[in-house]
Amino acid sequence: MSGSYDNTVRLWDPTTSALTQTLKGHSDCVHSVVFSPDSRLLASSSEDETVRLWDPATGALTQTLEGHFGSVKSMAFSPNGRLLLSGSDDNTVRIWDPLTGALIRTLEGHLGSVNSVAFSPDGQLLASGSDDNTVRLWGLATGALTRTLEGHSGSVYSVAFSSDGRLLASGSIDNTVRLWDPATSALTQTWNAGKSVTAVEFSDNNLYLHTDSGALAIQSKRDIPTRTRSHASSGISFEGDQWLKLNGEKVLWLPVEFRPSHFKVNGNTLALGHTSGRISFIGFHI
Repeated sequence: MSGSYDNTVRLWDPTTSALTQTLKGHSDCVHSVVFSPDSRLLASSSEDETVRLWDPATGALTQTLEGHFGSVKSMAFSPNGRLLLSGSDDNTVRIWDPLTGALIRTLEGHLGSVNSVAFSPDGQLLASGSDDNTVRLWGLATGALTRTLEGHSGSVYSVAFSSDGRLLASGSIDNTVRLWDPATSALTQTWNAGKSVTAVEFSDNNLYLHTDSGALAIQSKRDIPTRTRSHASSGISFEGDQWLKLNGEKVLWLPVEFRPSHFKVNGNTLALGHTSGRISFIGFHI
């Protein structure tokens, strides 16, 4: 799955690398794509100020969500798939019913573009990261702002909850990743990544935090070198942007045209995103 500056969303079969669907309808570049938990819906958000919902099996457009007054940067489905969050350049977070397309609530309070949104695992708490350098937490039931997490000195581009809901991570262009207790607002850990961090994600066991600038060990309270990017549960990692490693051993040297700008690990499959617009898939027998 990929979004693009050609205004389309493309779906791929990672096993065969075959293109299965090209979804057309957006009138400007696509910033974000996300599947519902049951994979029966696909949401895409765009510079055209809309969120579009698709049936990934048929490629049919099922809903167009309109209401934002700026580019829609980020989305997240609730754990039960009944709600969809969107964050926008209009400084708001909006909550939608993805089945009917109805706008349920608009959350206002940020003083800059909302770059990232996330649901807590129980679906009762919402997090948003913004160009105003803050992370804000909201209650789902009322839409009330419950906490404002301050400390970043630059735009917050990514937020993510741990699977048990006890930790919240934020990545920023101030070159840091911060770990928070969402119940108390306490800052529990800070890493200096040495470069802007635009993506954060917890490992399944919550012992590592995977970012586009490095894999960070939460238990050890120290940085893993930012030039080593890894997926702890699979043993797949990078040394710089040249060598692909498996369980610490160099297994594949990547030519310049195949060095990734982004990567994602799903089980034993590695997806590489390239600045050329191509996506490569590499499977491992682990």
